[in-house]
Amino acid sequence: MYVRTGDGGRLGSVGRGIERAGHHGVSETDAAPQDVAEVESDDLEPGTYFIDPDVDPSTPLRVVYEVPAEGWSAWPGAIHFANPLPDHVSVTITTVRNVVRDGCRDHADADPPVGSGVDDLATALAELPPFRVVHEGDDKAALTGLFRRHQWLDQGL
Repeated sequence: MYVRTGDGGRLGSVGRGIERAGHHGVSETDAAPQDVAEVESDDLEPGTYFIDPDVDPSTPLRVVYEVPAEGWSAWPGAIHFANPLPDHVSVTITTVRNVVRDGCRDHADADPPVGSGVDDLATALAELPPFRVVHEGDDKAALTGLFRRHQWLDQGL
């Protein structure tokens, strides 16, 4: 997955190694990834990082991603602030147990809660006010051969 900013910048191969139960996409020749939660500086140096998005040591979930250039900051993923605002981009890697009723006006949990599947989450995000889907699609990830779904949302403000 690549994330593009308003000026065409991009964060490298996010999720190029989603490690789960002995499967990973990082070769032994790659530098050992750093835990982004343990980075002492706000600034991320170009390199490979990982995050445990469910913060549960009993599960094997670990997402490995690459920051290819300077200008990115530590976040539960990575964030790139650009001037003038709002041309900044962030990649947040987390688990989602539910969404809110309205992204700006009502942060109470949606009722009924979002289902546990990827399609459930994609549908809930597509229907979440005030956001609107500006692009979506499914494709096969070249590295893992797994199918993935992507959506680009806009606030529409």
